[in-house]
Amino acid sequence: MSLADRTPRGPRILTIDLERLPGEVELDVWEPRDFKRLNYVHPDRWKKLPQTLCWSAQWYGEDRMMFSALWHKGGYEAMIWRAWHLFNLADIVVTYNGRRADEKWLRSDWVSLGIGPPSPYKSVDLFLVARREFSFESKSLRHLCDRLGIENKDGHYSAQEAKAAAAGNRPAQSRMRAYNGQDVRVTEQAYDRLGPWIKDHPNVGVYNGKERCCFRCGSEDLKQDGFTGTALTLYALLQCADCGAWTRLNHRKHGVTTRAAR
Repeated sequence: MSLADRTPRGPRILTIDLERLPGEVELDVWEPRDFKRLNYVHPDRWKKLPQTLCWSAQWYGEDRMMFSALWHKGGYEAMIWRAWHLFNLADIVVTYNGRRADEKWLRSDWVSLGIGPPSPYKSVDLFLVARREFSFESKSLRHLCDRLGIENKDGHYSAQEAKAAAAGNRPAQSRMRAYNGQDVRVTEQAYDRLGPWIKDHPNVGVYNGKERCCFRCGSEDLKQDGFTGTALTLYALLQCADCGAWTRLNHRKHGVTTRAAR
């Protein structure tokens, strides 16, 4: 059972993924080993800056896949505005490596166009969850899908395909759209599987109006199972029967007034 099946009301959760068009630089290289020392490219060396090519997004619990690209009506500016409007509606945004990549890329696009920040939202980056909680052989989304036994990415990103799509090649545009949309689908599936492990997930109860529910999925089917404590306080511990996440009550069971001296 997915989170969407358990929470008829709750936060608006957006899963989004961007695809980028690579830039081009002009470099003076005297010998191949010079590439090993290259970790910075001066802005004057860029012949063409990297650019957002397209994005796919989906509201959690809905089937419709949204998509916008450079080649659509309105071009780059319209594409970036459409992404802004989605973020402005979202309570939670789910990505894979989005805090370091997708979200920063979009913020760069917004500020470059003179667009202010969208309404505040909470960010859930599954890449950070995978890196923090597990020791898989690779932190790539493809490998994570393999290990979780869920659907996987649709092929591999191709810079040549991206350039062809930007240049107006219709088959390349269709393939890029399919690739981008599948990334969103598998990210959402990974979100469901990793849900109980996301300890910093925004509390769904804040959005759905339920006073006592699972912080992660909003289910009210909670079973008390022992206690958990901080350095000074003990709280009742609950486990969600739907998603398996552990939740604690906010009312303390027991507390002390002394602690170790440092």
